[in-house]
Amino acid sequence: MLRHFNLPIDGAVRDVVWRTGDPVILWPWAWEHLDDLAEGLDSSEKVLRALDILEAFPRLPVDLLPRLARMAVTASPRLRRRVQRLLSASPAAPILAEPMLKDPSAEVRRSAAEWIAAQAPQRSLEPLRAAYATEEDAATRANMLKAMRACGEDLTELLSPGRLQQRLPRGWRPIQQPVRTGSTGTACPLCAGETAPR
Repeated sequence: MLRHFNLPIDGAVRDVVWRTGDPVILWPWAWEHLDDLAEGLDSSEKVLRALDILEAFPRLPVDLLPRLARMAVTASPRLRRRVQRLLSASPAAPILAEPMLKDPSAEVRRSAAEWIAAQAPQRSLEPLRAAYATEEDAATRANMLKAMRACGEDLTELLSPGRLQQRLPRGWRPIQQPVRTGSTGTACPLCAGETAPR
């Protein structure tokens, strides 16, 4: 766009464009300068502007999808939701989310499961099952169960008492009978069905 009007593309022009240009007019320039856009996504001062521009794109650039996918599970909750909405139009969204179910960070894994639940693609059931089978973090397991249910999984077997007992932390056992309190011998209803360490 700027070349069409014989305007120099230097730092000053870039600064003006980032701050004042209409994203609908600006996106062809940004498409030719994806490095600038990637830098904007990494900048706390420019990230919202970069997303404004990306929302004007007819389709998302493939080169930026991995960076956006990472933002979709690591950014602040408000920014994360916006990036997820932006990516929702891309058929690659589930493919981008699934590998992060195995991320070293439990927070990333939880966010990835939430993102998949919002998309609810049936194709993600197998990665969810595989991740759930080895997941140790209780909150992340809960998010994975929600995602599986959203994707159409029947959770009856996974939530059966026997399967749940298998997932108890090592050294813990289910309390089969109501706990009796002191000399009165009365049952403590709040304790029934809980778990206790061995």
